[in-house]
Amino acid sequence: MLSLGMVCCLVSGSAASLAQGPAPVPDAPQAKGNASLSGVVKDVGGTPVGEATVALTGPGGTQLQAESDDEGNFRLDGVPAGTFTLTVSADGLTTQTLPVTLGSQEQKVLPPFMLRIATAKFQVDAISQKELADQQLKVEEQQRILAVFPNFYVAYDPNTVPLTQTQKLKLAWRSVIDPEVFIGTAFGAGINQATQTPVEWNQNFTGFMQRYGAAYAGAVVATGLEGVVFPAVFHQDPRYFKGTGTKKARFKWAMMQVVAQRDDKGKWVPAYSNTLGGLAASAATVALYPHQSTKWGPTIGAQLGLNFAGEAFGNLMVEFVVPHLPTFKKKTAPAP
Repeated sequence: MLSLGMVCCLVSGSAASLAQGPAPVPDAPQAKGNASLSGVVKDVGGTPVGEATVALTGPGGTQLQAESDDEGNFRLDGVPAGTFTLTVSADGLTTQTLPVTLGSQEQKVLPPFMLRIATAKFQVDAISQKELADQQLKVEEQQRILAVFPNFYVAYDPNTVPLTQTQKLKLAWRSVIDPEVFIGTAFGAGINQATQTPVEWNQNFTGFMQRYGAAYAGAVVATGLEGVVFPAVFHQDPRYFKGTGTKKARFKWAMMQVVAQRDDKGKWVPAYSNTLGGLAASAATVALYPHQSTKWGPTIGAQLGLNFAGEAFGNLMVEFVVPHLPTFKKKTAPAP
């Protein structure tokens, strides 16, 4: 199709304009068709992958794109007949490409796409597993919610490697000496002071320090038992591993990690560390407060229940409220 300027040149017969050659032809509009293409995107475990990008390219400049829904389903309409390349990609997962041929008015349903976890993010051949865990641990020690509250015990990368016993101790120590822990403990002690809990302690400075000391000691004992002692005994990882997929799948994943933990070999096993550590920490917490009239069994049971409820709530917060932190990537050292 000739441009308006080219028509004017031809009509006027300008030799100078003709010497410059014909004006560029604008891109032809993409062909529209009445065929469709649909399918579903899942990971290798069978979990639907939402927000996956599905792109279709082909002859004539055809470019169509869609995004999978929470159930992993996608659909492309208005596809012309022909042979195309379909590309499916999602964050943290491998990209798949597939040649697709469509006839006029064909409504094609593709087999499910099974995307694997992308493993090319790490250069584990250049460093040992311990060194890689050290680097990942440094990233986790910088994680904070709203840039304030510690978020050290969350692994956002699916390729996170297990911690050594020394690294578990280091992470626990980093947690209990964080300034925000001291501030939060003071805030909690202030609430107990205002409500005179427990009643055996006075509402003076001495009473405040008793409440503060008991609260901080309870936090240290709980972190030590659940983050170091029992994980060392049962060879389990004390961290929470963030899930992927649909909201429903992530909700189940969060609840599963209340009763299951990843061991030091990367397998999921019953959460002995969390359960027994929580029970021991509950008993220790009760012992730190005046208990002349305390019924140990019901009190420890109630404390343990609160621990489980708090853990479930924290898991859901990580999945749906706390912003997703960037995936850790090892910086490649320059060649000598």
